[in-house]
Amino acid sequence: MPAQLLVKGDATSTCIAAASVIAKVTRDRLMLELDQQYPQYGFAQHKGYGVPAHRAAIHEHGPCAVHRRSFEPVKSMVGFAGYGQKAAAAAAVEKAAAAAMGEPVAASDRILEAAA
Repeated sequence: MPAQLLVKGDATSTCIAAASVIAKVTRDRLMLELDQQYPQYGFAQHKGYGVPAHRAAIHEHGPCAVHRRSFEPVKSMVGFAGYGQKAAAAAAVEKAAAAAMGEPVAASDRILEAAA
């Protein structure tokens, strides 16, 4: 399918502008769900952006299952090498328990599945 670069497309194309708004609203809603699962990180306040409070929470609690290991500061954190496996194992247990109880898929599962 042919594509064309459109610089500042959200300012000149209503379709791009609408997609941008939908993406932001969807992300904000996912962050609210993630805040319920991981309240210690404050996702409801900062929506996952790397503000000082978010970075401080990562340093205090370590990264959770939805923190991307390829981004700083998680990427270079020393002392959290095993956190990825622990978080993945904990997420798998939570997912299995939720499935056994017939609960809907959590926001973190949708994010992890989309990233896979």
